[in-house]
Amino acid sequence: MGKRPRLRPEPNQTDEIIELSGWIFVVILWGLSLYSYSTLPDRIPTHFDVVGMPDKWGSRNAFFVLPVVGTVVFIGLTILNRYPYLFNYPVTITNENALAQYTNATKMMRWLKLSLGLLWCLINRFTYSISEGKANRFNYWLLSIPVLMILIPTIYFTTKSIKMDKKTEL
Repeated sequence: MGKRPRLRPEPNQTDEIIELSGWIFVVILWGLSLYSYSTLPDRIPTHFDVVGMPDKWGSRNAFFVLPVVGTVVFIGLTILNRYPYLFNYPVTITNENALAQYTNATKMMRWLKLSLGLLWCLINRFTYSISEGKANRFNYWLLSIPVLMILIPTIYFTTKSIKMDKKTEL
């Protein structure tokens, strides 16, 4: 990896809105979990097969695993995003391209956090609906939206990173 410049790009207004939106999803995840918990049956689905049918069941206390793990992951990614020089890049980081590459990478991380927050909220709602008998399986079509929100920005920002590097080589 070598010695990379230790720069911290400044977020613009759009970055701050995306960051705040991600945090809002984490708060919604907790709000939905706390609000729904008292009406859950003693056993809830804790795992789903490839067609979205529950294939493992557990205590209703397991309903808090997703908010806890999601919050830890979200906070971890937020902290990591402060140190973009630690990230893996598809290009060599130099003094000349560091700020542009770091800015691009931190934007990607914000989009990923936002997408994960939405995904966790949807999983939480499907788990609740199945537990209450309002649905019998996951709706994978609906879950594909946040998955695409993860894949598309990853491809976009990675491609952008490579293109930016080719411009600096000229």
